[in-house]
Amino acid sequence: MPATPRNNPNWTIVCDFDGTIAFDDVTDRLLEKYAAPEWQQLERDWAANAISSRDCLMKQTELLAMTADELNAEVQDIQIDPAFADFLKFAESRQCTLRVASEGYTQVIRALLNRAGTPPVSVSATYIIRNGRNHWMLGTPFSERTCATGAATCKCTVATEATRSNAPVLVIGDGRSDFCVAAKADFVFARGKLLEFCREKSLPHVEVTNFRQAREQLTRLLEPGVWQLTAAAREQRYG
Repeated sequence: MPATPRNNPNWTIVCDFDGTIAFDDVTDRLLEKYAAPEWQQLERDWAANAISSRDCLMKQTELLAMTADELNAEVQDIQIDPAFADFLKFAESRQCTLRVASEGYTQVIRALLNRAGTPPVSVSATYIIRNGRNHWMLGTPFSERTCATGAATCKCTVATEATRSNAPVLVIGDGRSDFCVAAKADFVFARGKLLEFCREKSLPHVEVTNFRQAREQLTRLLEPGVWQLTAAAREQRYG
């Protein structure tokens, strides 16, 4: 993703799911209830950079012991931000392109979005494959061998593929899986650990805790002249 001024004001938006669109981290919730205790050590190993997030999630998924019915039942009471659908409609009405990029499971993400009545949206994520009656494996169609962080879903690649029109990139997220793409993006709507990261690295960002606020901030970002100021600041910082 180039960090230089561009003329196209119609942003490409790369949006996280767990903890961002969904209030909960859905994958962690499934692991806490259905996985063998070893999943927590894998999580610690990933946090310590001893293993990649892709290897971590693949091994954690293999520790799940649940039926398809249990999976479906578990996600029934998971809620997504009710303002997300409105944010998506607004973004598209302003010729912005939104793509959900997540290391979560595609089946779960689409089920929750569909249940909430969200308009169709592109999803780049992992997916789970049944391996017997109650065991699972992980599919990673959006992982990349060259990914700097060894992610199960390389969000930087998702962002790059989505910017063929040379549009600026806006990242919306909350956690460690968003760090790499946020560092390369033109602007970030951040919360949680991602907000701390943006502050530490002095990345161009604003704190956004829900999609009602995100719509307000996107409205400001789309105002005439604001993009030019943002692009000039990045050009001065990165050259």
